[in-house]
Amino acid sequence: MSAYDEHFSQAHVPGPGESSIPELEVDETIPPRPEEEVADVARAEPDVADHGRHPAPGGRSGEQSIVRMWRGVIRTEDRDDYVEYVERTGIEEYRAIPGNQDAWTLTRELPDGLTEILTVSRWDSWESIRGFAGEDIDRAVYYPEDDRFLVERDDAVRHYVQRS
Repeated sequence: MSAYDEHFSQAHVPGPGESSIPELEVDETIPPRPEEEVADVARAEPDVADHGRHPAPGGRSGEQSIVRMWRGVIRTEDRDDYVEYVERTGIEEYRAIPGNQDAWTLTRELPDGLTEILTVSRWDSWESIRGFAGEDIDRAVYYPEDDRFLVERDDAVRHYVQRS
């Protein structure tokens, strides 16, 4: 049995006041990798920002758009009916909300008779998105007939800040 096996074959139960997290041995002869040094600097100051709410998209209003994307999968045989349904529900509702800049429905054929569908919309602010999605803007919005069509769905949407 090697020294490594001997060291790790016996479970160590921490005593009172002893940390349950073992200390790592540091080999001072090996310089830290650059990303480790960056991580050490980043950890030196704790991140106390409230990440529960999305920030305003930087600077003056109108400088940047926010892109909202949702994904689902349907049977290819239902593609035309579902796209028409999405256009008359979600896309139409997107476009009716003040602050919506535009919206699209995208499809992509997958193997095994399935089609991926994306809805993509651009907004002028996080508040505009809340006007559509409610307070939890990261949660997908569904309509009554969605269950009939969707074989797979993302319950969370993604938001991106458009930079150019």
